[in-house]
Amino acid sequence: MCYHKRTVYSCRHNGWGPQVRSCNLQKAFLDGTFSAECETMSAHPMHSLKVHTTCQTCAKKQKKTSKTLSRLRSELIEMKEKMARVQKARGSSDGGSEVGEHAASAGIDDGEFERINASW
Repeated sequence: MCYHKRTVYSCRHNGWGPQVRSCNLQKAFLDGTFSAECETMSAHPMHSLKVHTTCQTCAKKQKKTSKTLSRLRSELIEMKEKMARVQKARGSSDGGSEVGEHAASAGIDDGEFERINASW
């Protein structure tokens, strides 16, 4: 296992840097005595650096998410303004729609259910 420099980002992703120290397998490959190179990357704490920024992938995702969120907020404000104009044009005095009886509240006030008297 060869040691490489490593950058640890605040999003917990790693960025690998150049090789610091070769293992015996890699040295044998470079000498020509072994046919396969070392594919195991490892990092020593002395060669690891923690940074308080996100990696490029997470930064792109955050930027895209914030753009989408700001677009949705502006569309929501626009829809609220349109709704207010429509309600004003209708002459609605209370500014909202009336809530009628629906399946969840049907029969509650009609005496369909008995009152529970708990005496502990």
